[in-house]
Amino acid sequence: MVRRLTPFGTAPEAHGETVDMSFGGFGARLDGEFATGDVVDADLVLGHNVVTLRALVVGTSPDGDHQRVHCAFSTPPVPVQEAIAEFLASASAAQ
Repeated sequence: MVRRLTPFGTAPEAHGETVDMSFGGFGARLDGEFATGDVVDADLVLGHNVVTLRALVVGTSPDGDHQRVHCAFSTPPVPVQEAIAEFLASASAAQ
């Protein structure tokens, strides 16, 4: 779930799936519309962990009836960094 931050709180949430993940950001296929420069809060399922990250939308592209959104985040808190590292390690081992 991804929510765009606005001056008045958050916009309606968008749902979809994470399509890629790294220490610096993630890509998602979403059912909402976002623009480069939007700031979002994203709830990501990383294996058995669910983390919430604030991110900057750095690019978008159409994907059928959805939108592909590419987001970058700065340094997440240590517990979130650990969850990302665990997720990436397990995804790497599965390949």
